[in-house]
Amino acid sequence: IFGYIDELCRALQKQDEDIFHAIELVPDTKYYLEALRTNVGWDDFLTKITSFCTKHKIKVVDMEGPYFPVGRPIWGLCNGPNNYHRFKIDMFVGVINRQISELNGRFDEVNTELLSCMAAFCPLHLFVAYDQEKLVTLATKFYTSDFTRDELARLPWQLNMYVTN
Repeated sequence: IFGYIDELCRALQKQDEDIFHAIELVPDTKYYLEALRTNVGWDDFLTKITSFCTKHKIKVVDMEGPYFPVGRPIWGLCNGPNNYHRFKIDMFVGVINRQISELNGRFDEVNTELLSCMAAFCPLHLFVAYDQEKLVTLATKFYTSDFTRDELARLPWQLNMYVTN
């Protein structure tokens, strides 16, 4: 039975570590997606795609040429968007916008702060993620109904004692 308990503890610690690392990555991911959206990533992306197509003898689309939707008649579309606009704005930026929207929906400021505060109590690597201020925030902001005023006032001292012991 002790082997099972030890295995369970390791699995829970691994899960805590995964949550901790995921929470650290969310703001960075949002930052890089924003950078891609604001033109930083498009040119590099287009260069890689063009290189790939050339290497594999795939026809490269003329980005300055007019865009013709598949399955629609060509006549009457001369004043429409060019391929550059279609692929960059409509597709590339559109996908990035959906990814940012999904991240913001799942990891808004409140959820990110809550998970970040919870990760501050992760026991991995001798509590390297321990952050007393985040734990106090967790209690005072998210779990106020679970603590009395006196308990909240004593919490920093008790957390110091916990670390000491």
